Amino acid sequence: MLHALPLWYGVLLFSMVCHEAAHAWAARLGGDPTAYLGGQMSLDPLPHIRRERVGMVWAPLLSFFLFGGAWMLGWASAPCDAGWRLRRPRAAALMAAAGPLANLLIAAAALAALKALLGSGWVEWREAGGQRPFLFAGEGLAGPVVAAGLYLALFLNLILAILNLTPLPPFDGLAVASAFFPPAGRVRLARLSGEYGFVGWLVACWLTGRVFGRVWPMVERALA
Repeated sequence: MLHALPLWYGVLLFSMVCHEAAHAWAARLGGDPTAYLGGQMSLDPLPHIRRERVGMVWAPLLSFFLFGGAWMLGWASAPCDAGWRLRRPRAAALMAAAGPLANLLIAAAALAALKALLGSGWVEWREAGGQRPFLFAGEGLAGPVVAAGLYLALFLNLILAILNLTPLPPFDGLAVASAFFPPAGRVRLARLSGEYGFVGWLVACWLTGRVFGRVWPMVERALA
C-alpha cells in the first residue's frame, strides 16, 4: 500500500492545484485579484497548502490509510471578494466553472496520452484474476509509473470535474447556476451554502457516483 502513496498524493495534489489556479486566473480576468494576491494563481503547491493545510495534506494522507490505499480525499480553496461576486455574477460563474474545466482538460490530456501509448504498444491492458483490466508498460519502474499515473489522473480528474459541477452547496456548480438568479436569490443561495454544506456534500457524492458509473465504462471503451 505504501508504494502507491506518492503516486496517489502527487496526482491529487497536482489536480487540486490546477483546479484552484484556474479559479484564481479566471477571477483575475474577471476583475477580482484576491486569489492572485494570495498566491493562488500559481502551480506552486505551497501557497495553496498554506491556505488549506488540512484539506491538502492531512485529509489526503489520513483518508488514504483509512480506505486501505484504495482512495484519497482532499480539498482546497481560492479566496474571492464576496462583493465582487454579487456585482459581477457572470464573471463569478466563469471563475467557478474554470476549476472543473481544468480537471476536464487534465482528464482529456491523460486520456489522449494513454490512447497514444496503447496504440504504440508501449502500454497494454491485461486481465488480472477476472477483475478490471490493469495497465502495464515497458520494463523496469518508469513505464508502469507513467501508465499508472496517467490512468489515475484520468480517473481522479473525471471524478473531480463531475463532483464540482454538481449544482449543490458547497460546489462550483451551484456558483455557476447562481449567476442566473436575481441578486436576492444569489444572497439566499450563499446563505444556504453555509447552512447545508454537509448535506450538499452527501447528496453530491451520491450523484457523482451515479454519473461516474455511467461515464467511466465509456471512457474505458475509448481506451480499448
